[in-house]
Amino acid sequence: MRSRLIYLLLLALVIFPTTVHGVELGDMHVVKGIAALERGDDQTALTEFQTFLTARGKSELAHEVRFLAARAALNTGKIQQSLDYLTDLEARLPEIGDFILTLRAQAYRQLHTWAASLEAWKTFLERYDDSPLRKDAAF
Repeated sequence: MRSRLIYLLLLALVIFPTTVHGVELGDMHVVKGIAALERGDDQTALTEFQTFLTARGKSELAHEVRFLAARAALNTGKIQQSLDYLTDLEARLPEIGDFILTLRAQAYRQLHTWAASLEAWKTFLERYDDSPLRKDAAF
């Protein structure tokens, strides 16, 4: 999962430069957040992603950063915040829809909202029969 997502984010950073007169407009928060995720520091990652989204929530990278923020929020126990970040992301990031549904199902499971978790897993199984995450749905 990491390599596919990081590749997409780095590609977006290359395609959509965000500097004005040589001054960065917030992408360093994304880079710092990804680095924090890589080293397992989800709280720092979440803070960096939130800072980016506050400043540039309408940017080209906002949806990708929302996904990363949702992952960090879930890992830090901020489950409702994670679900908020995941809202409507499948439509905006169809290339990682399987990852989005998996995170949503896990979040609902942590909230003990069994029906919603089961529904997310069912949707995942219906839409992504070739996903590498299918083994996670078996649980």
